[in-house]
Amino acid sequence: MSFKREGDDSSQLNVLQKRRVADLLANYIPEDEALLLRNGRYACTVCFHRPVFDTLDMLTVHRVGKKHVASLQTFYGKKRSDENQVQKRRQQEFLRDLACPAPLLAQTRKIAQNALLKASPYNSCCAGGQRCSIRTFQGLTTSSRPFLLILDLQKEPAARMKRSSKRKSSLSAQPGAISPGKRQALEHYLLLRSSGWIQDPSGKWVKDENVEFDSDEDEPPSLPLS
Repeated sequence: MSFKREGDDSSQLNVLQKRRVADLLANYIPEDEALLLRNGRYACTVCFHRPVFDTLDMLTVHRVGKKHVASLQTFYGKKRSDENQVQKRRQQEFLRDLACPAPLLAQTRKIAQNALLKASPYNSCCAGGQRCSIRTFQGLTTSSRPFLLILDLQKEPAARMKRSSKRKSSLSAQPGAISPGKRQALEHYLLLRSSGWIQDPSGKWVKDENVEFDSDEDEPPSLPLS
């Protein structure tokens, strides 16, 4: 079946081309196996020498021939190979993108890692433990102050007695160097000091506030008469 053009109207040409495409589809000819030329003829795209036919019936007869069938196997084999190559190339690009991320993404990850390394890690457990240990230590030191003060007060008279005994021994080791009156006054001075009495700027004996006395006397013991 053939169609002849009548006139040069472009609309008639478009209508004719649509009819020829409809004829191809009606005869179950894939569009990639036949090409509709501008002059209204048909070209076989499967065969390598591209034969041209005037009518669709002639193209249909050609498609049944042995040469066309052999060319058809080669055509689809090459087409399938090209599709496999395209798919393989896409898979390689996808794997390459996974192995090497985008430059912007890699730069963002690097900046985030550097920021995390520079920032000091915060641990609430450690911070709470430190605060608790500081409070416990402060509480222990505060509660133990009276006890330590008592120990110091208990040790102070003993230390004073040791110092006075050393001074007495040193004085006794030098007989004749100090008169008996001065020695008695010195012993009385050492006794008052070891008992917790101190002298104010005016020379008066007063009780040391840090020492606990057994009696409530406000006056120190007087110097015994020789």
